[in-house]
Amino acid sequence: MLVRPEAFGELWQQLKLGCARAHQKGVPIFVACAEVDAVAASKIVSAMLRAEAMEHTLVPVADYDELRVAFRNALDAAETASSSSISSAESKYLAVLIGCGAAANLDELLLEGSPDQARVAMLVIDPRRPVHLANIDSAQIHLLDDTPVPNEYPVLGFEDYLGFVPTPADEWYADDLLDSQGDDSDTGRGDEGDIGSVSAQGNNQISKARQAEGSKSSKKRRRKKVSARREKRRVVDGLADEDEADLDDDDEDTENTREARAFAREYYSQCVWSTPSAVHAYAMVASVNKADAESVWFAMIGLADQYFFRRISHAQYSDCYRYLRDEIPRHTGFEQDENDDTNSAFAGNRFGESNNNGSLFSRQSLEASTQSSRIRYSRELHVELLRHTSLLDALLYSSVLSARLGSWRQSGRRKVQELLASIGIPLSDAKQNYYYMDTTRRESLLERIPSMCAELFGVRELAHPGFTKSLAGYSGSLSACDAALAAAAMLVHESNPSEESAANSTSSHQRLQEKTHEVSDRVVLFWRSSDSLSLRPVDLRTGIERALLLQKVVQMEVSAVLEGRRFVSGGAFRYAFLHHTQNKEYVSDALVLTRIGLQLQTVFGVMQKARKKPFVLVARTQCGKFWNAVALSPDANQPNNYSNLLREAARKIRAPVRCTGFHHGHVLIADGYEQDVIRFLHDSLA
Repeated sequence: MLVRPEAFGELWQQLKLGCARAHQKGVPIFVACAEVDAVAASKIVSAMLRAEAMEHTLVPVADYDELRVAFRNALDAAETASSSSISSAESKYLAVLIGCGAAANLDELLLEGSPDQARVAMLVIDPRRPVHLANIDSAQIHLLDDTPVPNEYPVLGFEDYLGFVPTPADEWYADDLLDSQGDDSDTGRGDEGDIGSVSAQGNNQISKARQAEGSKSSKKRRRKKVSARREKRRVVDGLADEDEADLDDDDEDTENTREARAFAREYYSQCVWSTPSAVHAYAMVASVNKADAESVWFAMIGLADQYFFRRISHAQYSDCYRYLRDEIPRHTGFEQDENDDTNSAFAGNRFGESNNNGSLFSRQSLEASTQSSRIRYSRELHVELLRHTSLLDALLYSSVLSARLGSWRQSGRRKVQELLASIGIPLSDAKQNYYYMDTTRRESLLERIPSMCAELFGVRELAHPGFTKSLAGYSGSLSACDAALAAAAMLVHESNPSEESAANSTSSHQRLQEKTHEVSDRVVLFWRSSDSLSLRPVDLRTGIERALLLQKVVQMEVSAVLEGRRFVSGGAFRYAFLHHTQNKEYVSDALVLTRIGLQLQTVFGVMQKARKKPFVLVARTQCGKFWNAVALSPDANQPNNYSNLLREAARKIRAPVRCTGFHHGHVLIADGYEQDVIRFLHDSLA
């Protein structure tokens, strides 16, 4: 069921009471381990449970397969450790899901076949929309939601557990594949199983499916299954008629069924992002008076992360910004003047001009306490990581200015130098560390850069509202956006030669295929990212350095795609394959691939004759057996249904593909099928 933020206080009292009666030893918090927003939200929820004196455990998960296994393990452990059964009438076993779960049928995914299904309560904080219809109807699922309630919901039953509504032709193929896979037919998931096993058996399974399609017995089984489903849906819709002819001989959907199916497909195609998980988590803890200055800072980081990756629109960002801005005096006791930009990126160094190396991280700061001194709101520029590098590099690798000026070209670099000359910054000053620059010149940047960019290059809205935090022992302040970028960089796997050889070894590949439950690299990176959000000096410094490196990697790949004309621009969407790259260890990561795609979208967006289209970027994973496909909408206001479209295309050509992680537009395609899937979808949408 959907829970409005204002109603959470009463719900939380019921959940706590159920936990106490179940004698639950610890509350598991399942967190999507590849999102900074989810990591930040987990720290907020964890702090609330500590304040409530409730034991809890953070469980990072990378995809729904890991979530299913981890949830069952946690439930079994709770039943074993609890002194009383959780099946008693008043008891409730509580689990929290952050950054995952809203778009999947959690009853089927996690509780199917469990004898304690009715005694489990799940609190879900996930910004992905639309919500799976089964979660809305379930009494065990409590999903935080502040989006407008639609006038009507579709009929439940047309979709699978991930919200994919196949066409009738796809249902026939799904039955073929289920019949050929034996035990998988009992799960109802078919080719949504482990892609490793599908890839390993590959042609054998496809061959069996084709043979089954041609056999009379297989056709009879398919007709029986399809007829049974149609009969069930007609009963649900009130379409059953005692005098109706035998439905086993009816090969055509009725008009009402087709309309209901189309309505369901339309509902699940509106894949967008709502309020960030961290902001929802903060509103939740604030409603029970457990919020503090640290929790509001984590909410700011989650908001900055979603805004940077363009998952939310500027209007959504503005609403959340105003809400969090008004919360600052509540925790700091400091009322800031709205026109006070003292702590902006362009103010003087308030925390130690005598810093020996000109960096945010001096030797003294690494040994100093990380206790915060003040959170402020300020005007920020879309010039990421400016506080931690030189002004020249920050302008060259800015996500907005780089796309507008083409700064990877020599002509673009000259434009950046022209901009510096126009605002009166000598090139020698711009090349040195930002904190070595003259204080008066830094203070003039906020007013002069946006106006000169608009006048010279037509770049408008370069400045935007943001948040900063001054830290004890640090030379300067840290913006929420920079903290989010540092945490995101810590989520990217950085391989060395020994790791790369291990990734190509058979044992490593088998470990990926078999989905063992050992600690994965993603889980290790999750904890490093979490440590950087806690402002541990060493982890924060490492995150900033890696974020600066990723800026250069992204621009290098964008330059290679554009200058080499490696993209296909015709049709309903653009796409590009990153076959040959010097940064394979980075490009193989979905987060980096997303940043490259966003930068390419920005470049196409500033072209006068270029139409706004979705962009699909495909790159080989490190093991070389799979391909990451990341699809991006032209802007945050448009739905991204490409994960379902890619799955549908793969089913039609019988290619092994599965959804990975919890993203709308991210799938994993088996090696050898990547071009067939993308080109088939491209041609079918043309």
